[in-house]
Amino acid sequence: MSTPETLTRELAALDDALAGRPVDPDLADLAELAILVRDERPAPDPAFAHSLDERAERLADRLHELARRPQRVGGRLAGQGELLPGGLHWAHFTGPGGPEG
Repeated sequence: MSTPETLTRELAALDDALAGRPVDPDLADLAELAILVRDERPAPDPAFAHSLDERAERLADRLHELARRPQRVGGRLAGQGELLPGGLHWAHFTGPGGPEG
C-alpha cells in the first residue's frame, strides 16, 4: 500500500504531466500513462459542450448578481452574522473589499 507521501507525489506528477510540466524521471511511466489515457478520451458532442458553457455562464452571472445584493435573514440585513432558528449561526462573507472582492 502506498504511503500518503507517495500518493501525494504521484498525484502531483499526474497533474504536472497533464499540464505539460516536467516530471521526476522515476515517475515518467506514470506521466506517460496519464497522457495516453487523456489522449484516448472521447471528445464531447459540440452541442453538449456548448450547452454546458452556456449553463456555466448563466450560473456565474447569477452568482455575481446574488453576491452584489444585500442578504436578508428574518427581515434584517445579514452582515456580520445572524442566529437562525434552531441555534444555527449564519454569516455572509463577501471577501476582502466587499461584494466586488
